Amino acid sequence: MEPDDQEPEAEGRGDAKPEPVVRNDSSGPVGGNLYQGHTITVTNVHTAVRGFDDLPEIRPSGLPQAPEIFVNRVDKMAELTALVTKPRKSGAALVAIGGLGGVGKSALVARWGNQVAGELFPDGTMHVNLGAHRANGGVGMNAAFAQLLGQCGCEDWQLAKDLPGRREQLRARLRGKRVLLVADDVNTDAEVAQLRPEYVGSALIITGHGGGEYAMDQEHLSVEPLDDASAFELVSILIGSGEAEAERAEVTELVRLCGGVPKVIGIAVGPVRRHDSIRIADVLAGLRTEIDGAEGPVDQDSILGMVADRAYHSLTPEAARLYRALSWHPEGDVSKHAILALAQHPSGTGEPPLIDLLEHHLLEPLQTDRYKLSYLVRAHARRHAISVDGPRAERETLKVLASWYAAWAHSADKTMIPNRTRVFATEPSRRPPFTTGDDKDENKRDARDWFEAERYNLLAIQRRCFDEGWYDLVMRLGESMWVMYIGGRYLEDWLDSSRLAVTAAVDSGHPAAEVRFRAFLARALMENAAIATEPDRLFDEAARELTRARELPMADGIGPDLRASAIEFTGRWYSYKGQYREAIDCYRQAIPLFASQAERTDLPDESRRASQRGVTLQLHFIGRCLLKLGDLTGAAEHLRQAESRMVGTDHDRDVATIRTDLGEALRRLGRLDEAFAVVTAAVDVLAYKKWYRIEISALRQLALVAEARGDTELERTCLERLRDLYTATHDTELSAVEERLRRL
Repeated sequence: MEPDDQEPEAEGRGDAKPEPVVRNDSSGPVGGNLYQGHTITVTNVHTAVRGFDDLPEIRPSGLPQAPEIFVNRVDKMAELTALVTKPRKSGAALVAIGGLGGVGKSALVARWGNQVAGELFPDGTMHVNLGAHRANGGVGMNAAFAQLLGQCGCEDWQLAKDLPGRREQLRARLRGKRVLLVADDVNTDAEVAQLRPEYVGSALIITGHGGGEYAMDQEHLSVEPLDDASAFELVSILIGSGEAEAERAEVTELVRLCGGVPKVIGIAVGPVRRHDSIRIADVLAGLRTEIDGAEGPVDQDSILGMVADRAYHSLTPEAARLYRALSWHPEGDVSKHAILALAQHPSGTGEPPLIDLLEHHLLEPLQTDRYKLSYLVRAHARRHAISVDGPRAERETLKVLASWYAAWAHSADKTMIPNRTRVFATEPSRRPPFTTGDDKDENKRDARDWFEAERYNLLAIQRRCFDEGWYDLVMRLGESMWVMYIGGRYLEDWLDSSRLAVTAAVDSGHPAAEVRFRAFLARALMENAAIATEPDRLFDEAARELTRARELPMADGIGPDLRASAIEFTGRWYSYKGQYREAIDCYRQAIPLFASQAERTDLPDESRRASQRGVTLQLHFIGRCLLKLGDLTGAAEHLRQAESRMVGTDHDRDVATIRTDLGEALRRLGRLDEAFAVVTAAVDVLAYKKWYRIEISALRQLALVAEARGDTELERTCLERLRDLYTATHDTELSAVEERLRRL
């Protein structure tokens, strides 16, 4: 019994079948009151359909925020503008930004992009770091396009499953528009070709590319170190103009020793900014001493190491420990909350160490409450972590991080789906912000956003836990990450995470988790089969996993609800294959198992509610299968039972979806007044929720009901709302809706 509210369409692929489940014929009522229709006037219906303006934003805005401290570069920004506005006959401009590490390439692009976006790129800006999607030597471009489509306002449910589909979705959204796309960590010409917009007036800017040549018409912009005047201006901003002017000669020599590289300069003067007793002359004298005592030539990396050492040694003990610990965090960005978790374990005072790192320019702010260590600084921090904390430091730090991520992922999972079957529970020591608001819908959106922001970190941490043999954490993470994958459809990552969890469950001898994760893996395999070149192999593997899950012998922790969940997933397998009668048999067998668990007074209320929801969802799925089979009376009966049981719970999505399906059954039975009442109630539940997929389904059904009743005014109102939604989301159904409106 899971959060997905869509019964799969028939795929008709694969030959293997899960071993048959024992048929259970208990298909009668399962309790609860039948739906009582209520009177809703046409005026009220129009208010429900059109009474709120919440269409998704379609103008992408994905660039990192411009840096607060930024000097000169006026000539480079003008040069970049000239390159992207150079007359072209076709395609977007392509500019590769080159320069030393820490010279300010990303800062330049962020500052320039945010400055010129309104004039040069009025249709939006986007950003993707391919390094975050890089694993096992390649890039998950499917996930990269999902990220870009998300910046365009594309909801998870709209994402095509395969890479060609997502690539075409992005092209359709950008067609005829002037947009800026910035890509970091590009390695191949194939990556550039896939990302490059088609429309003249757009631009693709690539950074962190290693100097590659990716296209015949590629332009180059080299970012040089700051000249003396600009470097002095930077120091004046960092430590104050009076202090800089008082030591002008020392500042000039220091910035020259730093090679004019902004990153190195910022770290070098960090101790002066943070400590009143330290002056530029002190920093300069220490740096000279180190250079003079160095063995062999001193290059830019050596200088960075020296200034970073001086900044490190001026940190408070808590900040120094935090700096070393952060070197073991997965590459990429890290949230303020994760940093504070590290700062407070085993000792520390929380935010002051974070502020100390920022003041010393060892930690870079990205957007609100997210930060990163540059790859140069990360290497420096890791050297100190190894030398100071010893060989066990990495494992100890990873354990702290993994425990924090597991606890917060569990909270996010529970916030999004309060009542579902869970094997593990990991409560955080401090309540995450997405659990504290009064608006439950807002909390759910915030939890979903947290999962999206932490998706790369979660999978990276899960992989590290697996490598370390921390199977309990692998499984805790895997169970909570499920809700992220079922909604976001990051199919490659979903498979990877599920396989890790299955292996962890088997190797640790945890039969309950094995049942759980074999079912999870089967679902991931089914979803991946839809885009695979060899779908039969994946469907067959899913069938084998489901059979293994159901055939595991009874053991501690394998309750009826876990058995029922595995059987439910088997029903979904049959539904994918279009074998709806076999699917119904599975759902019917799952009902008494869920029901027996729901009746146990010795279980926590949450577990009982999860099993009650399990019963309700089986009734819903049976109703959908009966709709497919044309048994409209049976479908209506089961859907009424499902609706009466779900109303009054926290699962408004389920309520709206069940009512929409019930409305279809009633409409096809010719019971139009009942269909009107129940579908209108579904639309009413969806007001202000921003659940566009479910709203679209409800509006389509209400439009059909209105057409059958001869209510042209209501039909037009529904179609106009659908047109607005389809226009905002670039849905392929837009033309059909416009044609229906023309006919009206």
